[in-house]
Amino acid sequence: MAYVITSPCIDIKDGACVQCCPVDCIYEGERNDANVNALTVGVIAPNQRALAHVTLQFVDRIVRRLKHVELSLREV
Repeated sequence: MAYVITSPCIDIKDGACVQCCPVDCIYEGERNDANVNALTVGVIAPNQRALAHVTLQFVDRIVRRLKHVELSLREV
């Protein structure tokens, strides 16, 4: 089973999570959703699960930063 990077990173594809991943296990994949026509998402490789927890910590940091930026923009 692979971990999947979810909102707010879906369809953004800015590569921030790929750049900060210390174990280089994030790659492009396709979302398998019947309502969406194969949009590209970031996927954490299943053979890297032992190291995926480290990657998820970095993704969490990015999400927290994005939320902060979004809140700051609302104040402007």
